[in-house]
Amino acid sequence: MRGRESEKEKARKRILEEAHRPQPSGLDIDKVRLFEECCGICAYCGNAINFQSLFDGDIEVEHILPRNRFPDSSFANKTLAHRACNQRKLGRTPFEAFGTIEEEWPQILGRVEKWKNPEKLQRFKIADLTELDPDRPESFAARRLNDTRYTSKLAARYLASLYGGRDMRQSDGSIKRIIFASSGLLTATLRRQWKLESILREPDPAPTSRKQAKPRGDHRHHAVDAIVIALSSNSVIQGLGIASVAGDSAMTRFAATVQQPWGNFVDSVRPLIEKMTVSHRPSHRLQGPLHEETNYSAPRQISVSSNGKRKPQTKTVVHVRKPVHTLTEKQIQDIVDPAVRVAVISKLEEVGNDPKKLEVNFPMLRTRTGKHVPILRVRVRMSVPVTRIATGERERYVASAGNHHVAVFETITKNGGKMWESPGVVSRLEATHRKRAGRPIIEKVLPGPEDARYLFNLMGGDVVEMDDLRLGRRNIFIVRTISDAEINFVRHSDARRKADLQQGSDTKADLVRTQGSGKFDKLRQWNCRKLFVDVLGKVRE
Repeated sequence: MRGRESEKEKARKRILEEAHRPQPSGLDIDKVRLFEECCGICAYCGNAINFQSLFDGDIEVEHILPRNRFPDSSFANKTLAHRACNQRKLGRTPFEAFGTIEEEWPQILGRVEKWKNPEKLQRFKIADLTELDPDRPESFAARRLNDTRYTSKLAARYLASLYGGRDMRQSDGSIKRIIFASSGLLTATLRRQWKLESILREPDPAPTSRKQAKPRGDHRHHAVDAIVIALSSNSVIQGLGIASVAGDSAMTRFAATVQQPWGNFVDSVRPLIEKMTVSHRPSHRLQGPLHEETNYSAPRQISVSSNGKRKPQTKTVVHVRKPVHTLTEKQIQDIVDPAVRVAVISKLEEVGNDPKKLEVNFPMLRTRTGKHVPILRVRVRMSVPVTRIATGERERYVASAGNHHVAVFETITKNGGKMWESPGVVSRLEATHRKRAGRPIIEKVLPGPEDARYLFNLMGGDVVEMDDLRLGRRNIFIVRTISDAEINFVRHSDARRKADLQQGSDTKADLVRTQGSGKFDKLRQWNCRKLFVDVLGKVRE
């Protein structure tokens, strides 16, 4: 999935740079991906396809196996063709259209073999029309209409062990299959035609291609698929195949031929999905790396710019050795040895300001005796909190590899008000030390204030309910990350990675953070309370 999304993003950038189309459609992106797959050559005539012509109407996306006989609109069933070639092929398979033309057919197969896509080559080679008969279990169509992925096989086998097998004997002696796995192709087709994808998509006045597909950024899309699968009986699947015979445009007319399961279907499903709470597994265990593999020097104090203040400012730093070709621009400026720093900067200017080139074109340092010594590794100054571990010769300083929890307390201010605070984030390393020493991993006493009251602790994956300022209502959030600097939350249904949430103004608003010295009291202002969601989505105190 991530690989395909990366391909689409590259195609989107190429369209913007070479075709100057700022909002490419899903069809435009498919054309570019198909263009790169077929190396810019039409499989049927062998003539070159100009990149610019992808968007002027002369080049069409052609279904290898015609949709009127095989309802597959996936990328695996598509290729590019000149309009004249597509009209020549009509609603036939490649073999039906060109297989009997001796001078053309071997050349077509030779071009497709260069695509290095065995599945598409298999589709081109289908000569027996019974291979497209979904009623024959051994046919190509039947194999495509059944999910044969290993995980689905295991799931079906497990259910069969619970319910007496995958098949059930009827009263008349016939055998009926009661446990089956339908393919993602059929699920996607029914999901689109029943308009279920609109449930999780926000209204968009100017929809882009990214809004048209299933919203994978919402965990609840699995529940939408489950509804489709539950209603995908054999009769529905067969009806889908029959409806596709309507013609080449059948895939866009399934809504009229494959009726929704009941009236007002989407509106009856929508409130169930919207009120659904997603269950997340919290990370409460201590297992995992206790610290990073890198060893640092002992912490030391250095003076920094005072910004006009009378008292000099200091900060704590550590030194670490790094290969010179892996340095960032900031790290180069933080090289400890000034002579080494000058040599590295000078060499960078010579090779084009690309630190990676220093791996082979390494900078040289001239010694007092006149020798030139290659600079392969350098000491860099960094502001990284470190912890001392081991003793004696094995003593070293390391950075934490992850945080375990943070405890939240309520205290009384001088004017009698309430305030939430915390003694700080407890790393996995510190939590392990507490366990080994026989101390409580979560300390429920706040050092200092006698009136401090322990409220709760937060770990990765924990569930809280608090005010959702963006949506203007109460909502359920999941703790995504905890650090000394900030705590990040996402809505319980958000399935996007943190990196994706940090891009763009719209997505950044979906990453709820509380930062700074008052970050814990911000939770109080948001009326935060900790909850538990079981595996069935039931919310408990």
